[in-house]
Amino acid sequence: MAAFIGFKDIETDDPKILLAKKPSGRYTLPGGKSRFWEKPMSTAIRETKEETGWKIYNSEYLISPTNNPVRIAADGFERDMYLFFGFTDECMDNNTPQHREPTKNAPWEWVSVRKIPTLVTTGQLHPMILKAELSNIVKEACEVCEQEIPPKW
Repeated sequence: MAAFIGFKDIETDDPKILLAKKPSGRYTLPGGKSRFWEKPMSTAIRETKEETGWKIYNSEYLISPTNNPVRIAADGFERDMYLFFGFTDECMDNNTPQHREPTKNAPWEWVSVRKIPTLVTTGQLHPMILKAELSNIVKEACEVCEQEIPPKW
């Protein structure tokens, strides 16, 4: 399995992450299962296009926090999940995701990263997202952009 974690507004005091709510009430990321011949990054790129309509045209801007997958338990099974981060203004030319799978989830929305701990503790977001070390990714991105780290981060 592989997932794409899309960020925007990284240079402001309110960076956002792309999420959609499933019928169960939990939030999800764009992503899914790898085909047997696919590499994890290819899965993340394909699933992102299928679910959001986004074509990631610059995969060199995708960041993987580790070469190893994150081990997660979901739907009664343990799985390996590869996570890839991208900043929408660098790896694609459109920040507006399409709602391409209406039977699977509600429309995609940009959610403040500050809400993530609350979403995890209330059971609305899988805790794997915390293993992804989002705060480090945001800090690294700000350093690369030569921006100050957003206050209250």
